[in-house]
Order: sequence, then structure tokens, then C-alpha cells
Amino acid sequence: MKTRMMTKHIMQILWHFFKLYWLLLIIFTLSLVLACLVPKEIVQKNIAKSIEQLLQQGDRPRILGNHKLNQLDNYTESVMLGIIYNHEPQQPLASALRAEYYQGSDSSEQDFRVVSLNDQIQYGLTSNTQYPRYWHGYIVFIRPLLALMPYQSVQKVLQIAFFMIFSILVAQLSKKISIIAALSFSVSLILVNISIIPLTIHASMVFFICMISMLYFIFHTNVALEKAAAAFFIIGALTSYMDLLTAPLVTFAFPAIVMMLMLNKQDNHLGIKYLLIRLVVVGMAWILGYALLWVSKWILTSIVFQEDFIAEGINAINERIGRQIPFGEVSQISSLDAIQRNLNTLYTYTITNYPIMPVAIPVFLIGALMIFLWHRKDINISIIVLMSFFGLLPYIWYAIAANHSYIHSYFTSRVQAITLFSVSYIFLYTLDWEKVKSIFKFPKKKNVQA
Repeated sequence: MKTRMMTKHIMQILWHFFKLYWLLLIIFTLSLVLACLVPKEIVQKNIAKSIEQLLQQGDRPRILGNHKLNQLDNYTESVMLGIIYNHEPQQPLASALRAEYYQGSDSSEQDFRVVSLNDQIQYGLTSNTQYPRYWHGYIVFIRPLLALMPYQSVQKVLQIAFFMIFSILVAQLSKKISIIAALSFSVSLILVNISIIPLTIHASMVFFICMISMLYFIFHTNVALEKAAAAFFIIGALTSYMDLLTAPLVTFAFPAIVMMLMLNKQDNHLGIKYLLIRLVVVGMAWILGYALLWVSKWILTSIVFQEDFIAEGINAINERIGRQIPFGEVSQISSLDAIQRNLNTLYTYTITNYPIMPVAIPVFLIGALMIFLWHRKDINISIIVLMSFFGLLPYIWYAIAANHSYIHSYFTSRVQAITLFSVSYIFLYTLDWEKVKSIFKFPKKKNVQA
């Protein structure tokens, strides 16, 4: 009887996912088609206004210091702008699915991507390349903005929106969970260079999804497991819709951490089994949403154009999880190489380019000593164990997607914001702050009466 009820419950959840899947597939497709209907002349005019600054900057300019995390990704942005530039309102579905753009013939040319975009604009060249394996859902927001303003103004809009949401989120983390959670989240984004994220369209999209999802779970505390799983299914689907494999894990890990901390705040005696089951279920829902909607893009494009885009998608995944590097001095890598390369990106402080290890190691040792001497007695070990697991997730990702993580470490390294959050939270949570305050509290002077 119990097994039958469980089977029925699982079938109900899967049926709910099935309906969500079709709804999202329709919304995703229609949204792209509608975005492609925006008149191209005004969009192209504003992109043309933007090209001079992009040419001055080049493909991978570094601002605020000579460090990878200070690197803008005009290389990818030029492709994204090229796709938007080539949308045809007369063929909105074809434009949305094919994602065509112009690419020059000499890939070794300096600032190849920016120059390619400029060449199309200056010489009226037609598109000759396509990028159909991603949804490119960012177009839904960016193309209408580009009908109103040039790319550099779009960056400013993204900055304002990003820091508004970030400020609201930090305030709500402090109010609804703890100052520790707010501090940990702030530190994690600061150390992966929060100032650069909103300046790059493809990098900002996952963090917008991440922060809005975190706010959802802050304001929806008593969410049943079925609804939480549905929410993560949608989050995973939105990630595959917007993202170009920038830092997809942040849209799972941060909302899942918030969900866990909110549950723990309600009842700090929750066992690890309860929390782990919940995290596994929402994790599977996120993966299902991400994978189903991504593969659906390949299938839909193949059906519409009667071409095999599924094989192209599978080949791209095989390449990204492979160990071969098609250019540069290194041709073969290991998972460890990918992990080390992303770790090295955080080796120096983001802005000053000063080696951080001589500071980080003493801080870590002092922190460990402080925890040993002044740890809390009422620690929920479940939170510590699960936070440690979250901290390891980026390195599991790097080990799996080794090729992609190695080549694109200048932006994939930001996934380590999850690790920075986990480490910061464990340290701040474990300390007994009353003991710390009593140690460093100076005695008050007594008033001496004459």
C-alpha cells in the first residue's frame, strides 16, 4: 500500500514536470520569435554606434588591473551582438532558431571577433555562421534594449539592475536568515569581482537568475517538496535558456543553500537525511529542467529545418567534457589541470593583482585556531556537512567539463563563488561570537570620586 502511494506521488510529480516542460518550451520559443520582430534597422543602428568602443577595447580587454577576473568578454559579446544584428523580422522563427552571425576568415587575426562584427557593419556583409545549439534567451531582453540605446548604455542598465537586486538580496538575507549569510554572499561575489559581472551580458544572465531565485526561496519559506522541485525545474530550464555555459551551477547551488538555511532557521534540529533528500530531489529537478530544455532546442531546430542539429549538440558536449585543447601550447589536459587553472585565477587579488596566498594561508590558519578555541556548542553538523558538499561542487564541475573550464577559466572560475560562500559561512557560523566579543572586550574605567 505504501509503495503504491509513493509510486502514485512520483507519477504526479512527473506529470507536473511534463506540463511545465511544454509550457516552458512554448514560452521560450514564442519569446524569441517576438524579440526577433523588433525592427532591425534601429537595432542595427545602435549596434553600429557601439562598435567604435568595442574596437578600441578589443576581444578581451582587462579593466581595474591586469588580472583574468578583470577581463571583459568582448569575444563572446561580439558574437551575441552579431546574432542580434542579423535577426530578420520577416523570418523570426528561422532567425531565432539558427542564431546566425558573420565570422571573418582569419581566426588568427588580432581581436578577431570584434573585427568580424565591425566588418559586417562597415561593408554590409551577410551572415555566414550559425550558433544553434543554445537558445540565446538573453535576446528577449537585450534586443528590445538595443532598439532604444547602444550597447554601452545596455551595460549601464544591467549594472543598475544588478546592483539593485544584489542590494535587496543582501538586505533580505540579513533580515530573514542571518547577517552571517548576508556577509558570506557579499564576500563570495566581491572575491570573484562583482564589478565585472554586470558589464558582460552572458556572465550577468546566470547571476540574475541566481539572485532572483534566492529571493523566491527567501519569501517562500514553507514550500512543499513538490513545489520546490518544480521551482528548480524552472530555474534549470531558464539557465539553459539564457546561459552559454558561463557559470550554470550558481543557479542551483545558491538557491539550494538559501532553501536549506531557511528550513534550518525554522527548525535547527532537522537531520542530515531530511535535508539531503530534499537537496537531491531539487538537484535532480534542476538537472532535468536544464537538460530537457537544452536538448529540446536541438530537436526543435532539427524538425523545423530538417537538418541534424542533435548530432552537432552532442559533438559540442563531447568536446567540452573532453581533455583535448585545439590551440595553444598545451594539447592534452587532465581534470586536475582544469581545476588548477581555475584555482589559479583566484590566486591573486582581483583588483591589485597582488598574490593572495601569503595573506590567505595565515588567515585560514588563524580562522581554524579561532574555531578550535571559540566554537559554538549548538552547531548543526548537518549544515556544516552539506555546506562542505556545496563548496566542492565547482571542482566536480571543472573535472567533468574539463575542456571548457580550462579554456574559459577567466569566467568559469566565478563558479567558485559557491566555494567562497560555503567557506565563509562555515567559519562565521561555527564561531561563538559572544565568546569572541568577551575576549576582545576592554574593561570599562571606573569613576573615581574625589
